[in-house]
Amino acid sequence: MKNSIRILFHLGAAANFAYGIYYDLVKLKLPDDYAKVSIDYAGRWKYLTFWNMVLQLIYFSFSILNDMFGSHSMNLKERSTLQRVRDYLFGSLVFPLGMFVATTFWMLWAIDRELVFPVALDAFFPGWLNHIMHTSIVPLDFIELIFIPKTFPERSHALAGLSALMLGYLAWVFFIAFKTDFWVYPVLAVLHWGYRLLFIAGLMILASTMYFSGEQLHYFVWGQRTPEAVKPRQKDSKSPVKTPSKIPVPVNNDRKKTKQN
Repeated sequence: MKNSIRILFHLGAAANFAYGIYYDLVKLKLPDDYAKVSIDYAGRWKYLTFWNMVLQLIYFSFSILNDMFGSHSMNLKERSTLQRVRDYLFGSLVFPLGMFVATTFWMLWAIDRELVFPVALDAFFPGWLNHIMHTSIVPLDFIELIFIPKTFPERSHALAGLSALMLGYLAWVFFIAFKTDFWVYPVLAVLHWGYRLLFIAGLMILASTMYFSGEQLHYFVWGQRTPEAVKPRQKDSKSPVKTPSKIPVPVNNDRKKTKQN
């Protein structure tokens, strides 16, 4: 993908999430009857969807800087500092969290939408904003993974970053629940503690699965991430096949002398 096209793509993706955040914070007004069943504590920062939109905006905005001043190398030694930061953000946080948010939201919606997005919200919450938050992530992150050259971070480093983010958010959700007696997501409110903990453990496993899916898809599209692993394979495929040279047959000088005599 040419650099000018990359810049336009990253600009469009950043504008998508920037406008979603702006509309959600400034334009969207909650009616009084709905506000009674919610709380103002922490505002939109209660929701993982909002965390994800901010993360996506930061990533795609940072990608514009990398397009202009960084690199897009598959060689670990040739990457700029901007690309190193961009690649780590995408592999460890942006792709797995984006897929996690989209998957869990629409999966719970299919089971019972009241658990994540009550019907009462339809009266004042635009459908297009819902899709910016929970749907647009998927095509944008997949385009980024498939068409923009990058290297995936070390698995241990990536999983450490993802685990820190997810555990940090879970601690935030429990803090809000114990402080205000309000569960951010209705599905947590209807579950008993045993099932609640199992549900959270399942979500952590799902988040890890999203990371491994992104990692394997990246390797499928781009091959190995280290040039040392690629070079021998390329060298073997390009070098001509050498045919074995004729083995010289040793001449027996004693036999020659006998024939001459």
